[in-house]
Amino acid sequence: MNDLVAKLFQRIDEKNLPPIPPFAFDFTSSHDSQFVSAIITSEHSLQHPVELSYWVARVNDDGSTNILQDVEVTNEMADAETVQVPIHSLEEGDYSVAFFLRDTLLERRMSFSHRFTVDPNHNSGPTTQTLPATSDSTLIIRNPHQNEGANPRLHLKKVTGKPAQVVVGLDTSGVDTTGLTKASLVLNIDSTQNVTGWGNGRPIRAQCLLTAWTEGNGKKLGLPGNQQSSGSGNGVTWFSPIDGNISNSQADSAVNWNGGASYAAPSTAPTVTIKNHQSGEVIFDVTQDLLNGANYGWLITRDQDAGSQVTFLSKESGDPELAPKLVLEYGASTAALDFPSSDLLATLGFFEAPKLARIPSGSELRAVREILQDSPVASMLTEQLLTETTRTNPVLGLATRAAYRSWVGLS
Repeated sequence: MNDLVAKLFQRIDEKNLPPIPPFAFDFTSSHDSQFVSAIITSEHSLQHPVELSYWVARVNDDGSTNILQDVEVTNEMADAETVQVPIHSLEEGDYSVAFFLRDTLLERRMSFSHRFTVDPNHNSGPTTQTLPATSDSTLIIRNPHQNEGANPRLHLKKVTGKPAQVVVGLDTSGVDTTGLTKASLVLNIDSTQNVTGWGNGRPIRAQCLLTAWTEGNGKKLGLPGNQQSSGSGNGVTWFSPIDGNISNSQADSAVNWNGGASYAAPSTAPTVTIKNHQSGEVIFDVTQDLLNGANYGWLITRDQDAGSQVTFLSKESGDPELAPKLVLEYGASTAALDFPSSDLLATLGFFEAPKLARIPSGSELRAVREILQDSPVASMLTEQLLTETTRTNPVLGLATRAAYRSWVGLS
């Protein structure tokens, strides 16, 4: 068969016929708790039927590999093929999925590998943890010493022409960020209040606060007179993170934090767009803030030149489900391992590679050749590796593969 293929290529060259398209494919892969997904696309229109198959192998601690599944996907691959390999029933450990392509007419072959690790908890899927807000308040520049820590609403708007903005605090000191995949700061819009002035959409942002602040027990903004209270004791105001006496209208703190702006880090969370008449949840992706060690909450602001307003429910609203919260998502069930791995022999299919460590020095090549001769998968993968590394030099590639096949003893 190999002689026939060689003669076919020779005749094509001699007669100046259009060359046979290269046997070349693009390969991308990903995985979740259920599947390894592979997208295989031919760089050229397929002229001959191509067989597609794969195997799933367990990679043992000693580097050896046990094939668990050996599956033929199709006898005639299309120019593009998507394959989903089920992995949800796999136990904890390291695995490899190898995909194989074979040109049925010219016996050309290609292969790809995807390595991954199954987490001990992969069957339960990603886990979530919800932290309720421990403090929240509105800061009002028009009344810079007023506290709103007990107000059932959080206002992001202008008060008599001056901005009001929101602070939300959560106790993240005990949060374990190992395996954290996403952290979402969630606020709920108060459906009883108008959301206006946003047009087709304007941004609001969340900035991580860098200093401690105290919620306080004052409440006035937007409330009937009989529900209003200046509060007492310490509390947060526009002027200070901790005003010593919120019952009066003067500064009882030496620290002016300028509505939180002076103690807020640059935003890492993407801005969120608010539109007129919007309702429901507003979610900020604050993952990077958590990974950076956020522990004092967030300042929520908008463009101050916008005559817009939106009202959120605070933790004093009476509905804990709609109060501000932080939702933490953990643990992709599988973790990628780059290919080629540090154990290249195992990756290439040298399933008995550990025996190399037990042979006398100078005999490694003979042992490798024996492994190649005993394992068609290993020999094919190795030849494919040679093909890939010499692709830019066809003459060198032909000579290298010929020498390799002669050394291994392949026909």
